[in-house]
Amino acid sequence: MVPGVASLPLPGLTDTLRQRYTSVMDRDPLLAALQGSSLSPFERLMFLVLASQEGPVIASRRTLAEWAGCSVRAAGRALAALESKGWITVKRRMGAGGTSLSNEYRLKIATFPRAA
Repeated sequence: MVPGVASLPLPGLTDTLRQRYTSVMDRDPLLAALQGSSLSPFERLMFLVLASQEGPVIASRRTLAEWAGCSVRAAGRALAALESKGWITVKRRMGAGGTSLSNEYRLKIATFPRAA
């Protein structure tokens, strides 16, 4: 059970909706871990943007920023924080002649930090 769900101060949230929310959070370990994590709201958003894609994500920071609705700089900060906190791995890719390509982002689903 997600702590504090029963006392969410959301006007109009019926008991049925509250039970459904709790049920989803209980069934999905990824969402439950995010709920209890120390990630900022924006880091959570960027993690969910990555999680919404199938398999590893190969995309530029500009593309990820567009998907998240933020600046490229903000996307870069969120990605760096997710990597340093152990939620994702980043494979920096280089093309012929040392040109920089879009990075590959992988969720660390099996090992993401668990809530205490």
